[in-house]
Amino acid sequence: MRVLIIDDYADYALTLKDKFEFEGHEAECCLSSTNAVEIAKKFKPQWVVLDVRMPYKSGVSVYRDLNNEADFEFSAVFYSNYCSEPEVVKEFENLRIPNDVIIPKTTDFHLDVVEDLIPALEAGSLKGGKNDGR
Repeated sequence: MRVLIIDDYADYALTLKDKFEFEGHEAECCLSSTNAVEIAKKFKPQWVVLDVRMPYKSGVSVYRDLNNEADFEFSAVFYSNYCSEPEVVKEFENLRIPNDVIIPKTTDFHLDVVEDLIPALEAGSLKGGKNDGR
């Protein structure tokens, strides 16, 4: 699968990229929320991993924009240290984001990728984009 990791912290993004590649996936990083949608439209990932808090645009805003603009279908998860903050929870509720795609970051990237991120992305509880010409 092609995976796009959207996270403003290079340490997280590059480590996740390495972990996904180690698991046999093609992965790319985007460190800027402002050009994440354009990068995704060019890369056309099947899976998108989004941080929640980033400068300029939140991960929720990036998801919403990508969902509206993508001419391809993708599964998404939110992977963040801020998943339980009240304003973030409210954003998730407003968009009806399923709980199983909201994954808190830990210090064990390998386990996060293998035990949390990949299973959630494979389950496809949060789909985005267009797959039927709509």
